[in-house]
Amino acid sequence: MTSKVVVVTGASDGIGAELARQLAARDGAALALVLAARGEDKLAQVGAQCEAHGTPVLVQRCDVAQQADCTGLIAAAVARFGRIDAAARAALQRETPR
Repeated sequence: MTSKVVVVTGASDGIGAELARQLAARDGAALALVLAARGEDKLAQVGAQCEAHGTPVLVQRCDVAQQADCTGLIAAAVARFGRIDAAARAALQRETPR
C-alpha cells in the first residue's frame, strides 16, 4: 500500500530525474510517483528505473507552461492514485519574450 503520492515535474533529466530515482530507491512500494516532463523518451526511462524499486509510477507528458497540461497532469494523478500528497517542481517554465 502506498503511503504517499508525489508529483515530480521536470522528471526526465537533471534534478527532477535524480529526485525521482532517490525517492524510489528509498521508499520503494511505500511511495507512488507521478513523473512529468516534456521529454517523453527520457521520462519513460526514469519511470522504468523507479519501477525497478517496486514504486508504482505514472508517467505523463506535461509542459508546465501550458495550463491544460498541468490540469491534465493533476487529473491523471488523482484518477490513478486517488490523491496527491506532495509535489516537487524541477521543471523550468520558459519565459515569453516581451
